[in-house]
Amino acid sequence: VALVADRDKRVADAAVKALRSLVRGLNPLSVEVVLPALYEGMAMTSWRAKEVSLQTVALLAADDATRAAVRGSVAPRRSRSAER
Repeated sequence: VALVADRDKRVADAAVKALRSLVRGLNPLSVEVVLPALYEGMAMTSWRAKEVSLQTVALLAADDATRAAVRGSVAPRRSRSAER
């Protein structure tokens, strides 16, 4: 994710393409491994790293199979008081 903020536009663009390609081919059970890196990208100071990280999470969320895998393992759980 850090390479998407590279000063060389060719490197940054290649990093974005590689990240999106990786996520599109990702096994839904592997989402737990990828999300921490995307969260780190969101915490970076570079606006481009933040933007690409958020777009990549959106790409993951758009995939129904991924959503099913995330629901039980990574997604925050609601408290019982919130359900009432």
